[in-house]
Amino acid sequence: MPPTHGYNIVRVSYAARPCELIDVGGSDELRRYWSLYFEGLAGVVFVIDSADKRRLEQTGVELNRLLHEPKLARVPTLILANKQDKLDALRSQKVVDALNLGAVRDREWHVHECSALDRRGVDEGFAWVLAQATRGLKAGQVTRSQWGEAWGRGARARAV
Repeated sequence: MPPTHGYNIVRVSYAARPCELIDVGGSDELRRYWSLYFEGLAGVVFVIDSADKRRLEQTGVELNRLLHEPKLARVPTLILANKQDKLDALRSQKVVDALNLGAVRDREWHVHECSALDRRGVDEGFAWVLAQATRGLKAGQVTRSQWGEAWGRGARARAV
């Protein structure tokens, strides 16, 4: 599965609710546009190449920027540790340690191992973030405005 160049919008259904997933590429030139997608966000999915240890520091810098974005405060965040089909891929706990995720206390977050190549773990990861977003709405942690005006049509989770 090639990296995203630009963005893709996918509409899916989760727990009988339609959801809009916006997949925004992570290249240098596209990162400056990420903030355009923060409004009305119900969940963040951040995909990392867990087999590329030399880029892990830069990945951590970009994730840290997202986690400190005021518009994303308390928004559940899923980190998909992709490329688990490779022998040298970092496991979940190593990703947590490398990205210093233990220090993140202002939101629910989860690192989930996956392989986009064979789809292992992808659906379970998305189920987690969508369940967290739904739970947040029920508990009053996520407001309807955070879900966006499209609440009646469905929630929006965005993959960045």
